[in-house]
Amino acid sequence: VSVMMPAASLAARSPAASSRVPCETTASHVSHPKRLVRRLQASTSTSASTSTTSATPQQLTDTHETLNFPIERVISDWQTGYVSLHGERSDVKLDVTSGAIPNSLKGGVLIRNGPGALERGGAKLNQPFDGDGMLVRLAFDTEGDSVNFSNAYVKTQGYVDEVAANKFIYKSAFSTGNPAGDWFYNPFDFSTKNVANTHVALLGGRLLALWEGGLPHVVDPKTLQTTEKESRWVDGSVDAPFAAHYKRAAAPPGQTGRRLVNFGAKAGPGEAIITFYEFEDSADANGRCVSKRVFQVPGAGFGFFHDMVVTPSYYILFQNPVEIDGRALLTEYTFGQRSLAGCLQYIGGPEQPSKVLVFPRGEKHEAHGYQSIELDPHFVFHHGNAFEREDGTLVIDSVHWREFDFTATVDVIPSSIYVGGMRSEMHRVEINPANPSARGKRQRISNRCCEFPTIHPRCVGSEHRYMYVAASPIDHPVLWSPNQGVVKFDMETNATQYWHAGDRRFTGEPIFVPSNDDLDSFDGDEDAGNILVLVHDAEEPDESKRTSLVILDAQNIEDGPVATVAMPETIPFGLHGEFVSAKKWAAL
Repeated sequence: VSVMMPAASLAARSPAASSRVPCETTASHVSHPKRLVRRLQASTSTSASTSTTSATPQQLTDTHETLNFPIERVISDWQTGYVSLHGERSDVKLDVTSGAIPNSLKGGVLIRNGPGALERGGAKLNQPFDGDGMLVRLAFDTEGDSVNFSNAYVKTQGYVDEVAANKFIYKSAFSTGNPAGDWFYNPFDFSTKNVANTHVALLGGRLLALWEGGLPHVVDPKTLQTTEKESRWVDGSVDAPFAAHYKRAAAPPGQTGRRLVNFGAKAGPGEAIITFYEFEDSADANGRCVSKRVFQVPGAGFGFFHDMVVTPSYYILFQNPVEIDGRALLTEYTFGQRSLAGCLQYIGGPEQPSKVLVFPRGEKHEAHGYQSIELDPHFVFHHGNAFEREDGTLVIDSVHWREFDFTATVDVIPSSIYVGGMRSEMHRVEINPANPSARGKRQRISNRCCEFPTIHPRCVGSEHRYMYVAASPIDHPVLWSPNQGVVKFDMETNATQYWHAGDRRFTGEPIFVPSNDDLDSFDGDEDAGNILVLVHDAEEPDESKRTSLVILDAQNIEDGPVATVAMPETIPFGLHGEFVSAKKWAAL
């Protein structure tokens, strides 16, 4: 969803109160933003080392025009990234356009997932989340400065059937209208097509294509061919639904090795059934499930659980204040005038808070069961990280939307959306599981709208210092815009860096790749590595070649790309992906 409505950013906060054992690192150089951003920040932002404040009277009267920000053109440019790419290619060699590939990336592979087909047989989807999943693989040469490009669709049954028919057949979750052409839907049929378009996970030598509403599809990472539809995994451990957002983390206390931790949330009118999985995540393991725990959570049936965080002692989910609009379900949805997801409505308010659900992971807290702790209302899709302080406090960094409208589409985007409204901003939450009746503390970290937070993989579940997000160029408490750059947050010194991709360019999810891929020998140099991000250039006259891979130095992102590689096709705006190190890839 964040791709559809890119948003929010980072401001200052107090230094952490606890010691920093696992991810200790030194401060990096911070300089000033460039180009258009210089003008915007000069008139709208506070110092990077001061706390965010409420909007001033002047800021409340600001408009995009007074900031010399061409919001209408930016929206129009941004919409050009929602296209289809129906062809498939294999190992197309691409030389760098500029710069040189860092040695730490050579031999490694970036694999991304996202909606690739938004039209079929002349019909178009007005919501990209329903597009069929298309995998993009960028394999870095082991020695030279080149990348091999491949792309392939996940061959879900829905994809296979609709390609054969050359039309949409199956009901989608987010798009309006009945593709089958019938007059109405059964309002009690919540089934939708598994599009396998959200994320990927390499596990046990296999690649999983993930979509949170159903079972994963298994793909051969070397050929990108789908080998198993809607898999329950090699040991039969996986149930539907299986979420698209997992975490790779250390095993719980008293155990060794690393784990891939994921969850599934089965919605219902009275409760949610939450399942947490842990899989072996070592090079020589087959990815078998070593832990599976099921919790019944009353009153959380429609909490819209999209992402999770994990610490040594806890699994953590945010329950969003959402409910089903029964009137819309029985009327507009039944007659194809509203999508199934559009029947969800945000109801956050004084009597409808958000909730943090804290589930025991290790034996230490087994007797407590799960805890539900209230927060001021907001909506969360993506978390950055969580960690435990010595006094038992849990700290969670996430992107918080002020609200969310599930009827929003990308075909009609009024500029008024970017004045206040849904805004997505980085927040830090602090809670105490030992005192669940106490409301959690929630602090905004920045006025700049952002999404897609990422950190060094070694810091997952432990205290981090740096976080990277795709971000708006506007640092302002009211005005915002689509993501056109990357922000680096220093959570210890409160400093920020911003890299601006270009006035007509747009950034997807940034992915952090450490210089040292041996997480067991991590030396604490937390920002030593690179940021990989796909950039869409609306100004490129050749509409079929508007995408580039940009590589940034994670310590100094403001210095701009250390390498750029132009893609052979315009790649539709994607969702999520992961980088596979050269060592791990060679072992497949």
